[in-house]
Amino acid sequence: MQSLIFLGLILLFFIPSFLMMRKQRAHQARVDEVQRTVAVGDRVVTGAGFHGTLTNVDGAVLGMEIAPGLVVEIERAAILKKAEPSAPTITEGNFHRVERDEL
Repeated sequence: MQSLIFLGLILLFFIPSFLMMRKQRAHQARVDEVQRTVAVGDRVVTGAGFHGTLTNVDGAVLGMEIAPGLVVEIERAAILKKAEPSAPTITEGNFHRVERDEL
């Protein structure tokens, strides 16, 4: 009887750990794939949360433009994912001004 309880406790602790390890391995495989396949012009997100466009992909150090004209060097390992397409930027020419009496 005690051996069944002991076996149950062992399973109770190891099954969740095993499932979490599988999920982490799958996530790491996706990150590795992104890091291997990035190319110039790709929008990426780094581990620090910086968004930018790759300007130079050569070896382990990449060039990433984080603002117009501002290129920083990052490690390939810092890339977590490709960035989602951003929403269009509102400029003076692409919106309609609403006057107060139209509201």
